[in-house]
Amino acid sequence: MRIPMLLLSLCWGGYYGGTPTQLVAQEATSHYWKWGWGTYDASPDERNIAVFDWSFIHVGNQVNNSGQMCDDRQLITRINRILELNPNHKFVVLFWPMFAVRQAAPRLSLFDYLYQPKVKQRLNDRIRQQAQLITTGIRNPRAIVAMTFLEELPGHITSQPYANPFNNRLHDLEDNGPAITAELGRAFDRERDRAWWGRKYCDALAEIHLVMKKHLPQAKVFYWQAERYYTLDHVNNEIQEQAVLPFYLGDILRDGLCEGIFGYINTPGKLQQQTISLAEKYNVPYFTQLSQPGYMTISDFATCYESARTHHRLNLGSFLFKQDEVGDQRVQAKSVKRYLRLNESELLRTFCYENQVNTSLVANRIIPPQILFRCDLATARPGDLVTVTTVIYNQRNASWFGMDATRATLHNLTLDLTTVPANGELLNPETKRIPRLKPEQYVSFDWRLRLGRAWHGYQNGTLCASLTHDTLAPVIASLNHTTTVGYGRQHAIRHQRDTWLLVPPGRDKVLPLQVRLQTLSASRNPQLTIGDRVIAYRGTLEQGDELTIGPGRKTRLLPGNMLSPRDARVSRNTGEKEQVATSYLAWGSQKYRVTSGGKYEISLTGRVADGAQESLTVSYLGKGGNWNNLYSSATLASGQLTGQISTARANFSVPPVDGKAVFVQLRVYNQKKHGSIALREAVLKKAGGSQDVTDRLDGVLPTWGTTPLVVQFTDQTRAFAASWRAHVTFQNH
Repeated sequence: MRIPMLLLSLCWGGYYGGTPTQLVAQEATSHYWKWGWGTYDASPDERNIAVFDWSFIHVGNQVNNSGQMCDDRQLITRINRILELNPNHKFVVLFWPMFAVRQAAPRLSLFDYLYQPKVKQRLNDRIRQQAQLITTGIRNPRAIVAMTFLEELPGHITSQPYANPFNNRLHDLEDNGPAITAELGRAFDRERDRAWWGRKYCDALAEIHLVMKKHLPQAKVFYWQAERYYTLDHVNNEIQEQAVLPFYLGDILRDGLCEGIFGYINTPGKLQQQTISLAEKYNVPYFTQLSQPGYMTISDFATCYESARTHHRLNLGSFLFKQDEVGDQRVQAKSVKRYLRLNESELLRTFCYENQVNTSLVANRIIPPQILFRCDLATARPGDLVTVTTVIYNQRNASWFGMDATRATLHNLTLDLTTVPANGELLNPETKRIPRLKPEQYVSFDWRLRLGRAWHGYQNGTLCASLTHDTLAPVIASLNHTTTVGYGRQHAIRHQRDTWLLVPPGRDKVLPLQVRLQTLSASRNPQLTIGDRVIAYRGTLEQGDELTIGPGRKTRLLPGNMLSPRDARVSRNTGEKEQVATSYLAWGSQKYRVTSGGKYEISLTGRVADGAQESLTVSYLGKGGNWNNLYSSATLASGQLTGQISTARANFSVPPVDGKAVFVQLRVYNQKKHGSIALREAVLKKAGGSQDVTDRLDGVLPTWGTTPLVVQFTDQTRAFAASWRAHVTFQNH
């Protein structure tokens, strides 16, 4: 007979999380720095994440490589890419299961979970779906070492009635008023029912943690409480009971359903008081957050850094959180000055280099020198003399080496063509020496092959090259196509500067070149350096704009869809024909920056059924797009969708809004509150159509020839953490 852990803990005098024997065993175990350095960010280049020891999987609110909400398939691809680069990388899952549930219950809280069976079932189902997505999709589920339910609780999931200055309306308790009244025998009273609220809060989390552990049993559950809150554990002569959350941390750690805690570093004293003291009291490990710039901290970065590295047996590690804003002088004084001028990728990489995080991995797996082939064997015949070109590209740059470009230079490389097709003779087999290869530069070599009489076409993988170096692992590459395709023709730019290699396709014909620049966020005065040619656009490209340059100087500007791919598909997953909603709120977009006074067009494609009627609204948000700064809302279209696939269209002008920026958010309601609305596509773009902007372009594009080209992008827009800049596509014309 198995005795419940809670009963055991009560029998042993109130211990949480295990028997005294178990606690003694834990006491002897050091957790110090078992996770190491992690990163919070879910959106940058996967290489920036793989260089760290661990990171978060944001499941439910994940973003893609464009910094926008993405679907499950993209998330799994991303995780597997990180594991490919760093097989020892660890993950902590951040469960965000509410968004799908909130389509039916927009004000979802833990009390809905407790008192509304349908809400509980939907939330539990969503956790199960998210857990199964991870365990069945990623290449190594054992890489998941921990998980949390949301973050910064009790926010996100309660109206926070205690120990906060917000004085929120208690919507979650009001929504469940009849059930709560029936349980208490009277209406809820904020002061009288503090202990009851705390017990219910912990009960709900215990149920949710149990569901999480059921589906990810190998991962430990951690509780992530917001830094501004204390619990009953902290009550003393200085901290009164009315100033804390009405429960003990042990009430959450009970039954072993929760096995660790998060601690925010604001000051060393507060970390000790709020986190370390509780970790010691309950004998559970903890992890922390290190922020740069120091926008949310009282202590400076150096002090917080020392706290993060505190040599304590319960300290698992810390993650670096890169904030968007540099902030005011007070913030800058608390930050690392040399970091403030860096964009996000540069900061993450520099931090890892300076802390010697996985430096060998960086050199050998994350940014090794690349071997690229260029040839055309598709039409080769027996007896032909063919040329194969190998291009060696040093993809290292200063950001991986503490912003010191000299460390990114490669010296004394050796290249050999190790394998050739059985029916081909290599006429110049000599080893190629590369004395020096600067960062983000290339060198190419031609190899001549005589094809024998038995040649019957190229077999993939039978042409191999090896690049060796005194201190690096060998780089091996093989040719897997008869005709090599252009490398670097499509490239996603994240920041205000980027460099990559453009290799033409495997043919000798010289063609005019055309460039398409599709902006994912505003870009001021973008410039491309292609080989020795510089082309610069004078002006600002807004989010969604599509700039087509070439051939030559000809340039056109076309307003494109400003919505992310996920929003453009109205939240449809891959393979889903339409998104069907039966709730009052049928769909809502993310927020998008627009121009005050600007004119925009919107279209919505879908259909209605069983008497439903769509109402398309726009909300104008000022001062950073926060809902606390909602300026106004307006209905743009209503009743235009029919029972067949149809499109609702509307134009609108953005009103003046207080603050430096204005954002819009789109929502579709079912104003009849019955029937269903099925949506397929949404488009938001600037009004006005295509225009010739050749007069704003300086420089002329090169032709599309046979020589690889190094491409550099720069603009004069600051690189925010969550905003990718553009997609660049090179094509023939």
